[in-house]
Amino acid sequence: MPEIKEPVVTLERVKIHAVHLTSVDLEVTLKVLNPNPIDAILRELPFTVFFHTGKEQKEIASGNTGRVEIPADGSIEIPVPVTSYDLAVVEALAEIVERGGIRLEIKGNAVIDHILGWTLPITETIDLTERQVLDALEGKGEK
Repeated sequence: MPEIKEPVVTLERVKIHAVHLTSVDLEVTLKVLNPNPIDAILRELPFTVFFHTGKEQKEIASGNTGRVEIPADGSIEIPVPVTSYDLAVVEALAEIVERGGIRLEIKGNAVIDHILGWTLPITETIDLTERQVLDALEGKGEK
């Protein structure tokens, strides 16, 4: 019997779709790699999006992939739209203007069913630039 390997979960990208007065529409794309010769099921991957300001970490959004099949010896990208409605969004936007960008952190747990079952934590960071925010404000956000 072939060795069963743990799937790998990564953050592929975060896109800004729109910036509103009190909210931001984002798309968080996660990738799940299944290195095994049989399909696996991602039961769910709930996650939270944080931004860092100084030494503080503030939650700005959360989402969940829901149930997705991952092909044998393959991978799948899962885009998840999220919208933030919080005062932290205004602080994040101010941070972007002040510093020219912002670092987001995505934290979650992938629950994967296979011959074995796994709960895989994911913690990854990504930088968003002031240009990405300005493009979204001007209606040029990625669709």
